[in-house]
Amino acid sequence: MKLVVFVCVILISSTVFFEISGEDFKKPTILITILVRNKAHTLPYFLTFLEQLIYPKERIHLWIYSDNNIDNSIEILTLWLNNESSKYHGVEVNFDEASSGFKDENGIAHWSTQRFLHMINLREKALDAGRNIWADFVWMLDADVFLTNPNILNELISKNETVVAPLLKSDGLYSNFWAGMTDDFYYLRTEKYEPILFREVKGCFNVPMIHSAVLIDLRKHTSNNLTYDPKNLNQYNGPTDDIITFAVSANNSADNNYLPLSMHLDQFVQYPIQDTLQVDKIYMINLLRRPERRNRMHKIFKELEIRAETIDAVDGSTLSLEDLKTLEIEIMPEYIDPYHNRPMTMGEIGCFLSHYIVWNKVVKNGFKNIIVLEDDVRFEPFFNQKVNYILKELENLQLKWDLIYLGRKRLTENAEPWISGSKYLVRASYSYWTLGYILSASGAKKLLDAMPLKQLIPVDEYLPILSDVHPRDDWKVYYPNRNLIMLSAHPLLIYPTHYTGEQGYVSDTENSTIAFNDQNIDKPEREDL
Repeated sequence: MKLVVFVCVILISSTVFFEISGEDFKKPTILITILVRNKAHTLPYFLTFLEQLIYPKERIHLWIYSDNNIDNSIEILTLWLNNESSKYHGVEVNFDEASSGFKDENGIAHWSTQRFLHMINLREKALDAGRNIWADFVWMLDADVFLTNPNILNELISKNETVVAPLLKSDGLYSNFWAGMTDDFYYLRTEKYEPILFREVKGCFNVPMIHSAVLIDLRKHTSNNLTYDPKNLNQYNGPTDDIITFAVSANNSADNNYLPLSMHLDQFVQYPIQDTLQVDKIYMINLLRRPERRNRMHKIFKELEIRAETIDAVDGSTLSLEDLKTLEIEIMPEYIDPYHNRPMTMGEIGCFLSHYIVWNKVVKNGFKNIIVLEDDVRFEPFFNQKVNYILKELENLQLKWDLIYLGRKRLTENAEPWISGSKYLVRASYSYWTLGYILSASGAKKLLDAMPLKQLIPVDEYLPILSDVHPRDDWKVYYPNRNLIMLSAHPLLIYPTHYTGEQGYVSDTENSTIAFNDQNIDKPEREDL
């Protein structure tokens, strides 16, 4: 049995809508979907709490489905509906009294393949039902959730998020959210989980998974991409599971920064010829399993007149210990993430190797300079012109340089000195992120000559070490030649599409397994819903 303690957890980003309050406006319309199987022991309480919601029932439509019962769940539902259904805007009911389970089940608590496929079909039907009747919200509510806060629906709506759920409390450490997810889409134990569960921190938190009491705002454009059916996802190789599929679709549903354009009108748009902004090459690094990011960047490049080559990133989720041994990769012994107090992750190794591939291309092809971009960036207005200003300034001032940040996270408060005579460049202090940077031939050579695979650390720690601005002297000793000349655009020309903790933020480096240590991963059996 699950009890509600109101701490909302949020999944995906949303467009900001202005909400007008006042007595002249009706409440949003809600479709509440309820799937019931063998819940006779919780239904009397669940239905009672549902009745007590402080929300006008004439603005609620119920969608109830029950099958494969061996208890009297349908009898309880029928009795309750006979007494209460007339109070609601409408009720759609489907009771299958003849069904008795699935052939591949090993008991009523077993989640077999057929059962998952059946659940996926029902969840998708329920979501489509809300879309078809133009409901403002769909509330996917499990029949063992006790809504002890009668105002919970109003509170969730007030959060103005595309996907949101209340924190559910049960015995032990089980709840209706995950604070971490592995690259193969299973539960990952993180330090973030218990402080949220025990309400040591309060508010709305961006998490990779919620279930059991999920409110979806169908008014938001991003809700169009939500699905429970794995067949509707691009290049999804995860488990056949409704709630995991939904979580993946939610985390993939980020807002786009390019101009919308109907496909049948594209033929009338004349795009300028794309070029490389006066550098030899522009590379964009992207994971194959993030096609939505790749497509978004390609559309942006088209509009910004940028000719870029896409580099298939090294996917940390596919790296094994044997791969690391084959590549002769050794992690710096002293390295511990200064913020998460953990060793290096496979995702961080994959990220480093992706940039390492690009650095090698500079040397191999004899490029003078290139631009490197990651796939989760947004560009400042007049990006092309500003890059050209920087390159022209470098030429006019005859500056020596190896790497120029176009986007970064500055970690020091001390003022960074301007380059003498420059309007656009400063000396870069200790910074994180490799969102985008200009790299020279000399810079690529220095990055490779330091042989970083022999004492590997995350790439955004490596760059400050090689430029001798890193605060950790015990790390710097592994790299005696710290002469990388690192500058930064000021103001920056590139920013991340989402920041850590924001709705819609997804990290393929942080949310991955620990290198050389997989003991922290739990893959619990799913609870009977």
